[in-house]
Amino acid sequence: MGVSWRLRRSRALRGLPGIYALANNEIAVIGEGESFSKREIEEVLGVEVIDEVRIRETSLLGIFCAMNSYCAVFPRGTSRNEMSWAKSAGIETIILEEVMTAVGNLILMNDNGAIVHPGLSESSLNALKETGMRVKRGTIGGLKTVGSAAIANNKGVLANPNCTEEEAELVEEVLGVPLEVGTVNSGIPYPKVGILLNDKGAIVGYETTGPELGRIQLALFQR
Repeated sequence: MGVSWRLRRSRALRGLPGIYALANNEIAVIGEGESFSKREIEEVLGVEVIDEVRIRETSLLGIFCAMNSYCAVFPRGTSRNEMSWAKSAGIETIILEEVMTAVGNLILMNDNGAIVHPGLSESSLNALKETGMRVKRGTIGGLKTVGSAAIANNKGVLANPNCTEEEAELVEEVLGVPLEVGTVNSGIPYPKVGILLNDKGAIVGYETTGPELGRIQLALFQR
């Protein structure tokens, strides 16, 4: 059986693909000014690319939004125009009325569930649960910003190397996939920063080493 996924080390999206873009199995959304990466993303992830997008008047889409196959989660203050791509793609939009606005750093999510920052309100948790996901508060490696401390698809999770056994068990229970630990871009312990992925492939920062690529492959594509 041939390999059904693609893993590429790249300078696309300034070598920080998880900061400037979002992806699921159908679409990728990239920030304003990053259109030069469009063709490579289409090829590696096998998706339609929506480009020139802004959220909270920035191109830092991975910081200010979390997305899976059926919903996109935005911070308060996001304009209708900034969310229009999600509605056009048939993805439900959820706005969290929280003081913390870096939603992409507050939520670790795949199609099965979400681990969220311990400080998120009950109303935010309920809004996420209404999509049918399992949702629980948690930490990863003692970090409350779980969305930056790990990255997930529907095959696995790559988490901060300091993730404890108890934290890993909760993540695996809620997201329904196994967890491995690792780094990106030559030792950065925040996997989301250096990876843009779906179930079909991943673009990783150019400075990611061979051993790091091995961990990414093991965590996210070997099941």
